[in-house]
Amino acid sequence: MAVGFRTHTEDRIDKPGHKLRDRDVMTVAIVVIIYIVFCILTGLCGSQRRMGFFGTFIMSLFLTPIVMLIVLKLTAPSERVEWRQRSQSD
Repeated sequence: MAVGFRTHTEDRIDKPGHKLRDRDVMTVAIVVIIYIVFCILTGLCGSQRRMGFFGTFIMSLFLTPIVMLIVLKLTAPSERVEWRQRSQSD
């Protein structure tokens, strides 16, 4: 190997603690993916509400899915959904 040229692997070997940083990045990525999945599930729960899926999904991204699930539990379904359920039961 020529003097002055270093490969990516050599840079990583010289730096102590590089494995810890790699694990931290992977952990953050996994947490973000899990958070987005919970936001999508919250959006699905809110699809029968006035805000719909996208409104509930966006709100759960900003307010956390747990807060939005509490809000969904405290609010009623949209009138359109209630009307459909009443007409099907008659």
